[in-house]
Amino acid sequence: MDTASTSKSSKSSKGLKSSKSSLKRSSLSCSDNDSKAKKFMKGVTCSSSPKDVTRSGRVVRRRLEKQFDYLSSQSEDSLSLSSLDSDDEFQLNSCNKEPNWSSRKRRRSTHRSSGKLITKLIYLDMEPPLATIMHEPFADLDLNNDADLKTRIHKFLGLIPPRRKLYNLEDQDYLEPDGRKDKTQDDTMTLVNAFTMETDTPDYIKAPIDLTHLPSEKWRANNCRRHKGCLSCLEEHPLSYSFLDSFNPASSIKLCHPQALEYRKSDFKSCKRELAKLLFNVFNHAVFHCALQPDIVWKRSLKKPCSCEMSIDSTGRRSARLLLWENIKHPGNLIKPLLHEMCHAAAFVLNRETGHGKACRQWAYKAYQQLMELPLIEVCSARFKYLCSMCGRRSYGLMDFAGAKEMLRCHYCQFEVVVEPWSVHDGIHKVTTMTEFKTFVLGKYQQLEKQEGSSSHSSKMGCLNQQYLETKLKAACD
Repeated sequence: MDTASTSKSSKSSKGLKSSKSSLKRSSLSCSDNDSKAKKFMKGVTCSSSPKDVTRSGRVVRRRLEKQFDYLSSQSEDSLSLSSLDSDDEFQLNSCNKEPNWSSRKRRRSTHRSSGKLITKLIYLDMEPPLATIMHEPFADLDLNNDADLKTRIHKFLGLIPPRRKLYNLEDQDYLEPDGRKDKTQDDTMTLVNAFTMETDTPDYIKAPIDLTHLPSEKWRANNCRRHKGCLSCLEEHPLSYSFLDSFNPASSIKLCHPQALEYRKSDFKSCKRELAKLLFNVFNHAVFHCALQPDIVWKRSLKKPCSCEMSIDSTGRRSARLLLWENIKHPGNLIKPLLHEMCHAAAFVLNRETGHGKACRQWAYKAYQQLMELPLIEVCSARFKYLCSMCGRRSYGLMDFAGAKEMLRCHYCQFEVVVEPWSVHDGIHKVTTMTEFKTFVLGKYQQLEKQEGSSSHSSKMGCLNQQYLETKLKAACD
């Protein structure tokens, strides 16, 4: 019995040893494989992501730069839809390459700048509630006819000691800084339908629009020839809806306009660029005398579906481009904002207005007269306020005058104009900051008065502005 038990125990111990040795071999082989895999992955990561050594001696792996290409992300369908035919030549800026950003946060793209130094003064007429751009300053301004400006000039020159203005409870302009803005809003009414529009619209909006700054007839005829394919959209069919009314979801697709039927059946996301081009041409031909240059840019980050970007080049030429949001998902969110911003563009390029003023309302009224199915254009609030640093005149608008703020002058007294963001809760404050231009005028105004004698204030300030501009140009060239 003892011998049998010992033999069994020896056999079991041999089995255990053999199993342990096999486990060791397998573990060694696995460890070898793991070490090889780790070395391989280490070589891959080292080659793909370089390392940096900090001051403390720590080794930090550098993050790879991931570049985003906007053009490569566009689908082939959207590019094919934006192609132009022989009749329609449309200048979309989709071909312009956007910069590739290396960081995660997307930077906002600013308006394109020509890089040229602006050499022409921009005069703002701030007498009306909405600022208007003028080519020349107010002529023959006599300080004797304006006691308030005369007092301000004399205080500025040190001829009169400054006095503290007393609080007057009956001064409505002091208590209500937005009184003029409320008056313009009261004059503008929300039209309900075509029957009440004529009776509710003020007479000054019904007045003919000033078309003196329209492009030449040859230029407009050439522009009209380019979008002659859109004229069929303006044709009326007695048994179907109009072209614009066909995009209403409540309109039956069976009674849809023949030109709008293709867009109603197709996906809006794939045809919105071509539809925006067609709508621009329709509005430009029917309302704006083919005077607007098609310049549409699609943006990914916008606060509203459509926006108008105004600019003035170095020669004083005004231009505007329309910014459309790429996330527009319905034709109703495209038609009304596009027409609204086209009215702003026409008022700025053709009538020199910087916001929703008289000319913009006149263009909106004309659009409603020509196309009765269009939605009514509402009045938008200003985004910037313009304040004269001398006479205290103020006005409001939508343009920030980026890159040209140093060239802004008041149309009345020809002093500097300050541009600030506007808010409903803003009060009235005077601009008392002593600038480089004020220092220049302070040193030479009285000398010029002794030389020229009884010359008007307008001629003196025009001469000083010209001298100051020449010194700035000379300093920039040096």
